[in-house]
Amino acid sequence: MIGYNLIFSSSSQEKFELIEDDIWIVKDNDGLIYWPEYNYNNLGDLLPGHGYQINMLNPVTFSFGD
Repeated sequence: MIGYNLIFSSSSQEKFELIEDDIWIVKDNDGLIYWPEYNYNNLGDLLPGHGYQINMLNPVTFSFGD
């Protein structure tokens, strides 16, 4: 689980681009998903104050940045 703590929304695909080969799936509380392996994304934008469940294929160090 990771919290999105930036003050503006951002595209989930853009924010996870650098680690997408290490991600199996990302889900929000509503069941919307970003699934890079199948090029499927109905998650849309990451929203300030929301949390996301990330199932990883490989461990990585990651932050959303500034």
